[in-house]
Amino acid sequence: MGVSRAYLDSLYLLALIKEEDWAREVEHMLHNLRSNTFDVFVPFVVLGEVCGVVFRDFKSDQDRRDKTVKMVNIITSNGIQWENIKPTETDAFDIMVALRDKDNSLGATDIMILSHVLSDPDSKFLFTTDSDILENAAIIELEKDLRDEEKRNTPLKIRDGF
Repeated sequence: MGVSRAYLDSLYLLALIKEEDWAREVEHMLHNLRSNTFDVFVPFVVLGEVCGVVFRDFKSDQDRRDKTVKMVNIITSNGIQWENIKPTETDAFDIMVALRDKDNSLGATDIMILSHVLSDPDSKFLFTTDSDILENAAIIELEKDLRDEEKRNTPLKIRDGF
């Protein structure tokens, strides 16, 4: 049986950190992923994006510390990984360029997240609520091209839930 890897966009961590209305759905999704033996990852840029939002949205130093500690606790208690999958600079850069060429409406952060996920040959899911990414024909085409070039081992499904 192959490796099963799922990636999260920042909104999923932020829902838990900020205790948003849909945080229970995120907790349920993380439980289901673990129950189905998925390794769950967040790209490095997601961690930066989450920290940026925490520092922007929470004004007191104490709130910022509390939310940053909460982020670390969420990551560790859910077995979310970030350190093991590091895209090679060439693969990630090539994918970033290809994505920009195929769809120049994608934002830089989205392109960095997608390039990280696509450069992992065993990534099976990317969970995001971003409408610019969901059902994006350019991403679907590039992902298929990467599989055809044997740079990916499995199709990537981009969804908003498990």
